[in-house]
Amino acid sequence: MSYQWAWYEVLDPISGAVASSELFLEVSDQTPVVITFWRPPQAPINVSTRPGVSRAHMLSIARRFALLDPVRYPVNHLILRVAMDDYGGQRLVWECLQVLDVSPETGVSMYGVVHDANTGEPLYPIAPFINDGRPRRPIRFPQRAAVILAPSGKPIVTQLVPPALDGGVLWVRAEHLRAMDGVRVDVDRNGVRVRSGDRTFTGDRLQARRRDGAWWVPLRSAARTLGWSVTWNAARKEATVHTGP
Repeated sequence: MSYQWAWYEVLDPISGAVASSELFLEVSDQTPVVITFWRPPQAPINVSTRPGVSRAHMLSIARRFALLDPVRYPVNHLILRVAMDDYGGQRLVWECLQVLDVSPETGVSMYGVVHDANTGEPLYPIAPFINDGRPRRPIRFPQRAAVILAPSGKPIVTQLVPPALDGGVLWVRAEHLRAMDGVRVDVDRNGVRVRSGDRTFTGDRLQARRRDGAWWVPLRSAARTLGWSVTWNAARKEATVHTGP
């Protein structure tokens, strides 16, 4: 038997922003001996840890998008987090949770919605996989474009950091170029460097732009520079990247 604790590292003591992965500690129940301590590797933080939307303002937004009736099930936990997707794309988010129950046997029962911490925009829901019978409200989330890789159909972007349409140009996070085989992307607050095969491209070559505290590239022109092509399905709002001949 042992005692176990898990918690999140605070990245910014002023804003209270926490890391994406939890720390873990296990101690023997017989002697004061640490059995296990796990601190996951933490990538350099490239986004701001100061939200553009305050906690109080976020709470009012969260009530509008709550999955359950917020009068009956209050939004009772707001967590400011630097979230990270599978490609290393980072985003400062508010996790707005309706925590229903906490049990040592079954864990945490909750519903929630993840919002962009700078705009308050809802990104995606958090809900149990099993229907627990509670009536969910019909919340509409913004419809966003998709980007896939041909011929596999593998998604290149994520729900945490979806692509952005701006003036008819589809922008993707520079980190998402890592979805292509043989591509290495180095990103920090100062710039972007992409290596594909034996060629290296700077952010200037890819027309990278820093916005919302992160680096973005225009998909079509960046793909052309890297020797790829992009097709666009307007009806489905879906871009397909072709890296082959």
